Amino acid sequence: MMTRMLSSGPGVGGRDDLGARLLAEHPRGEEWRQLDVTVANPTLDQLIRMGGLVEPGDQRAAARAQLIEGIGEGELANRLGSRWVRWADTFGLPQPANVRRRIVEVLGHPYMLTDTDELPAAYLAGILAVFDAGLGIAAAPAGDPGTSANQLLTCPWRRTCLPSRFTPSTAYGPHTQSALALLREARTLAPAVVTRIRRRRAALESVEWATARRDVEDSALPGVIPSGRKACSGKLSRPPRMLRASHPPIPTWLRACGAPRPRRPSPGAWDPIPANC
Repeated sequence: MMTRMLSSGPGVGGRDDLGARLLAEHPRGEEWRQLDVTVANPTLDQLIRMGGLVEPGDQRAAARAQLIEGIGEGELANRLGSRWVRWADTFGLPQPANVRRRIVEVLGHPYMLTDTDELPAAYLAGILAVFDAGLGIAAAPAGDPGTSANQLLTCPWRRTCLPSRFTPSTAYGPHTQSALALLREARTLAPAVVTRIRRRRAALESVEWATARRDVEDSALPGVIPSGRKACSGKLSRPPRMLRASHPPIPTWLRACGAPRPRRPSPGAWDPIPANC
């Protein structure tokens, strides 16, 4: 559920496609898809607004602690911990010193950063609101008091980010379906294909490669947050770059795999949760 939420259906050979089965069975699976879509396209303004909507007090901290302690050690906890590590990398947060610690320690790690002076306070507050939303959606049990915890922890995110103009079909821009198709294809690439990809990459001129990457980065949507620690450098007034800026150009991968360009279906219908608490 927590590794690639926009996938669906069983994987090759009947294997679960990156958590799609768990997502389909989860009572708040659709709400997680909504979170995943908005986290794929966050802006600095949204993060600051989310942080500003977090009400001070012990109620939120208590809800976090209760959900983390109650999540157990199963598949859901492991997938959520994996997403925590990836989000920390995306937003430029310090990673846990040892990700092989107990899962409850990994899940609690972002909330231990409030005493650090490495990150702007307003930025960190917004990021923690994203983690809160993920925790409230994934870990809160169905029914009371789980519903109350879900409402409390997701409120800043829902008020700020919903309804969203993005859908699971367009979360990463006009080439979303092509990119996701390539990610699914990459899971089953034969060693010979991987070798061809590496050779084609090595044959490219370094200047040409750098130019292509810069063109992708410069095509960013206005206001989308920069990747990793660029967001934490204090230079938040710089024109930001897309989170997906480091991905190689799609045509290079398609040529190396010998595959046709995937068809892009029309965006599906998507009913967002009302933007209120």
